[in-house]
Amino acid sequence: MQTTYRDILNQTYQDRYSTNSSYSVRSFARDLGIPPSTLSEVLNGKKGISPKRSVDFAKKLKLPEWQVQLFCDLVTKEHAKSPRIREEAKLRLKERMQENNVHIINHNASRALTSWIDLAIMVKRGVMFATLAFLKMTRFSNLISFCGEKFLFSPIVWGPLMLQTYSELQKNYLKGGL
Repeated sequence: MQTTYRDILNQTYQDRYSTNSSYSVRSFARDLGIPPSTLSEVLNGKKGISPKRSVDFAKKLKLPEWQVQLFCDLVTKEHAKSPRIREEAKLRLKERMQENNVHIINHNASRALTSWIDLAIMVKRGVMFATLAFLKMTRFSNLISFCGEKFLFSPIVWGPLMLQTYSELQKNYLKGGL
C-alpha cells in the first residue's frame, strides 16, 4: 500500500468536503496557513513542504498520532535536504510499514462504515417522513391494503408491521424527534 503525504492531504480535504460541501480548497489552505496557490502546487506535486513545516501541517490537520508520524516521515523522505535524514525516514517508514498499513486499512474501514451508517440514517428518516406524510393523507386501514397490494404482502403480514411503524412515527412526531 503506497501512500504519500499528498494522499493524506487529499484525503483530509475530501473528508472535510464530504461533511461540508461548501468547504473549498481555499478554506483548506486557510486552515493550513498557506496561500491557495501554494496548496494547489503541493497537491499537484509541483512544490513540496519542508519537514519542519510538516509538523505544523499535521497539528493543523488534527491527525491522529500514528498519522502525524507517518505524514512527517513521508515528507522527510521526499524533501529533507540531507540524504542521511531522508534515508532515516525511509527506514522508519519501512520498519512501521505493516503497522501503518493496518492503521490505514482501519481508518478507511471506519470511514466507509460511517458513510453507510449516515446513509442508513438518512434513508430511515426519509422513509419515516414519507410514511408519516402518507399516513396523514390517507386513512390507516386503506394504507394497509394499499401497501399489501403494492409490495405483495398480505395484510396479515404487513398490517402489524405498519401498525408498529405508525405508532413509532406518531410518538416521534409528537416528541419532535423527526
